[in-house]
Amino acid sequence: MSADVDLAGAISTLETRLPVLERLWEQSAGELNHLDALVVVVQGASLPGLRKQVADAAAARGVICPVRVVADLGVGVSRSRNAALAAAGTEYVWFLDDDVRLVPGAVARIREFMAGHAADIYCGRVRDPDTACLYKHYREGGILRRLELLRVSSIEMVVAVRVWAAGVSFPERLGLGASLPAGEEAVFLLNACDAGRVTVHMPFPIVEHAAAEDRSFRQAWKSPARAMAQGVVARRVGGVAGVAVLARWGWRMVRVGLPLRQLVPLAQGFMRAGTFL
Repeated sequence: MSADVDLAGAISTLETRLPVLERLWEQSAGELNHLDALVVVVQGASLPGLRKQVADAAAARGVICPVRVVADLGVGVSRSRNAALAAAGTEYVWFLDDDVRLVPGAVARIREFMAGHAADIYCGRVRDPDTACLYKHYREGGILRRLELLRVSSIEMVVAVRVWAAGVSFPERLGLGASLPAGEEAVFLLNACDAGRVTVHMPFPIVEHAAAEDRSFRQAWKSPARAMAQGVVARRVGGVAGVAVLARWGWRMVRVGLPLRQLVPLAQGFMRAGTFL
C-alpha cells in the first residue's frame, strides 16, 4: 500500500455543539492539515448558511485542507458515520468526534503504518490528555481477533470506504442518539469480519480524549438501554462465544454491585437482537 493513500477525517457533531467544534480547530488544525480532506457531519442542522459557517470557522482557525460539511436533520452517531463514509470521496476515513484532540504526528504515523500493513480497518489508541495513559488494553501487534473487536471505539478506527461500499455499514438503531446508545462499533466490526475484512491494531496513540468523570463499568452499565445494547452485541458475536460473552458481562454486572434486575435488559437485548441489527 502506498503511503500516499487518500485519508479523510470524519467529524461527527451537532448544531448545538459548534462551539466545541471550534475548539477542535484551535487545538488540532496543524495536524488536521496533514489529512487529504475533512468531512464534518452536523446533525440536528437547521441554521441557514450552516455549511459556509462551519467551513469559514475552520479556515479562520488555520484549517487549510478541504472541508466538506454535511448538514443532517437527523441524529445518531451511526447515522453520522455512514453519512461520512458516503461523502468522504477518499480511500480511507478516520472517525473523529468534536471533542477530541489529535496527537501530534498521528497522521504521518498512521500513513507509515498503513504502508507496511495491508488491511481494511486500522485500530489505533486513545490517550488521556491529563494522565498520558492509554485507554483499554490490546494484544500487541497483528490482526485483531473476533472477540478483541468488542473493545474498539470509533475514534480509534481508520476504515476503508470500500468496506462500506460493499454493504457493511454502522447499525443506525445502535449508538448515541439511537434507541440503544452503544454497541455500534462492535457490530460494524463483526459484520466486517464476517465479510472477510481484516482489522489490524496500530500500537500507538492517535487521538486524545478527556476521561469522563466516572468511566467505571458500573457507571456505564447502570443504564438499562446500555445493558440492552450489550445484549445485542453478545448475540451478534454468535454461537457459544456469544453466550459466553453474555454470561461474562452478566457476572461482571453482579460483581460490581449492579442490581439483579439490570440483568433483564441485558437478556432482552440478546433475545431481541434481530430487531436492532
